[in-house]
Amino acid sequence: MNSQRQYWETTPRKWQGEQPQRLWRQHSDAVNLALVQRWWPDEPIESVLKTDLFDEVFGEGLCPFMHSKVRTVSGIDISESIVSAARMRCPELQTAVADVRSLPFASDTFDLTISNSTLDHFEAAGDITVAVGELYRVLRPGGQLVLTLDNLCNPKIALRYALPFRLLRALSLVPYFVGSTLGPRGLCREVRQAGFQVIDTAVVMHCPRVIAVAIAGLLQRHAGYPAQQRFLRSLMAFEKLSRLPTRSFTGHFVAVRAVK
Repeated sequence: MNSQRQYWETTPRKWQGEQPQRLWRQHSDAVNLALVQRWWPDEPIESVLKTDLFDEVFGEGLCPFMHSKVRTVSGIDISESIVSAARMRCPELQTAVADVRSLPFASDTFDLTISNSTLDHFEAAGDITVAVGELYRVLRPGGQLVLTLDNLCNPKIALRYALPFRLLRALSLVPYFVGSTLGPRGLCREVRQAGFQVIDTAVVMHCPRVIAVAIAGLLQRHAGYPAQQRFLRSLMAFEKLSRLPTRSFTGHFVAVRAVK
């Protein structure tokens, strides 16, 4: 665990310094926000937990929306520097340096937990099981979970999963370590085995990611605000693919909404 903490302490800052992706992060935030808005509980809630703070440091993240909805927003990250930076950007955020596999909260604490692509960075699939069990433990009875993972049914994700990380990193295909993940059926099975009841599923982020990230980098450096906004709108148009039967093969992330 200490080696993982050290890795996530240094790698994100180094990556961001080498290849800042402000424009791409805006699209990523927009996709996450649209999903969370759609699945936000109908009944009033008081507390929410977010299981990492990467988005809140390198983009706008979900903090502004969450704080507009609930009194208490908590966030964890395995990286102390990420937690510190998130606290500076969102002073009202209650933060803790923690591993999602061992959460520093009492059982039955939160009304809602949001986990955007946190659990797909472990080396072993068993770690996903442990983490989902922790997410179940800290939710109150009737509390809801919104969880996304890299979608193993997407052929590009499956190929990436099959190749060694060193090769992927050398080819600049991934900026940081990506680990075990699941497809839609596997994710539903995992959360059910932890005790959750699945309410809904989705597959999101359907744009061709590698190409989109490259174009976003070019536009960020060389294009003005209007062109950048048109590009972002064009990327969101790809989300219409989520309505098609082929969505499991085009979406980058699989998502589940579940209740304890």
